[in-house]
Amino acid sequence: MKHLTIRNIGALVNVNITLSKINLIIGPQSTGKSCILKIASFCAWLEKSISLNQNVRNFLTREFVDAHLLAFHNLQGYINEDSFFEYETDIMKFSFSFKENEHQFNWKDNGRWDYKRNKIAYIVAERNVLSVIPNWFEIDFPNNSIRYFMKEWQNARNNNGENKQIPILNTGIDYKYDKEKGADRVILSNGKELSLLNASSGLQSLVPLFVFIDYISKDIFKLDIQSIKDQDAKANLLYQLKENHPSGEFISINNHGVSIASDDLNYIVENFTKYNHSDIYLEEPEENLFPETQRDLVNWLAEIVNGERNHSLFIATHSPYIMSAFNNLIQAGDIMEESPERTNEVEKIIGGHRAIRYDDIAAFAIADGSVHSIKDDELRLISPSELDTVSDDIANVFNQLIAL
Repeated sequence: MKHLTIRNIGALVNVNITLSKINLIIGPQSTGKSCILKIASFCAWLEKSISLNQNVRNFLTREFVDAHLLAFHNLQGYINEDSFFEYETDIMKFSFSFKENEHQFNWKDNGRWDYKRNKIAYIVAERNVLSVIPNWFEIDFPNNSIRYFMKEWQNARNNNGENKQIPILNTGIDYKYDKEKGADRVILSNGKELSLLNASSGLQSLVPLFVFIDYISKDIFKLDIQSIKDQDAKANLLYQLKENHPSGEFISINNHGVSIASDDLNYIVENFTKYNHSDIYLEEPEENLFPETQRDLVNWLAEIVNGERNHSLFIATHSPYIMSAFNNLIQAGDIMEESPERTNEVEKIIGGHRAIRYDDIAAFAIADGSVHSIKDDELRLISPSELDTVSDDIANVFNQLIAL
């Protein structure tokens, strides 16, 4: 269970949402969708940082929040004296009040040691900057979410290997990275090869999104990623286990390091030091994409979330096509749950392991500074009436014109 509360930040007046495995939020531009996404991402990162360090010191200060939330996510000017956020999980609960510049924090009973290390991936709407600026790696960008995505993109493309081709959804187009030239290439269905710089705007948006999510949902778990900082965090964790865990007496600390005699404690250390899953925060997946490709993207994301790892997904979108595509997969999940014998028939229609449990998705609409759920518990779908509002308005205008 994850719960997020936001008050008086930017266009957001009062937001109270419970998050699930898949989270969707839809609404007009400039209403605060991305603001919610950014704060949720920051809070998840805070939970990770506090868990790995086993203390809250230095993490919930105004200086830290200014640097890692407001500056990193370009939210300067969004704060007033009544701004506030609160985040609660099974592991911890914390809040920060900008008026008092004070925080509240507590570990959850029996939850402190249940953390499983996650890769937090924030995918910006401006991702096509990687395609349209050929020398982006030479530009001195500020330390914000765009620069973060550039760094992560570099890790993803380097991971692909020399001239390894990656099929991009059902587009008939492949991607490869020419390491020697530092160039991103797309191979068209007719075999012709182009620079990503010269590709369509849809590909310039889709390729970085696809290649990066493919990397952080699969390949990153095969890598042995450990830095000095991670080693320090591991040593600190072992010390905290000895001091605070009920089984701490099984830990012995000597001049040569730390040894653990408990399988339970070994399991905790494993969870804290190795990536378990990725939490993906995605802005505007529909950017420059035809509705059919939006559907294919949703299907692919569902396959990832349904995979062997416990990935989570939080999407901010303008597109009813994105929401409708998820509705199809929710309907598929309901049929399979009610009639397991029809699973093969369902998967032939939706194309594989894509069905979504209704209880695994949260869907919200945003308006006038607040958010409300748009799940219809009777239909067990994202409410069609909510998604059809704009279409109905357009149809009404057309009907009035026809009646003249």
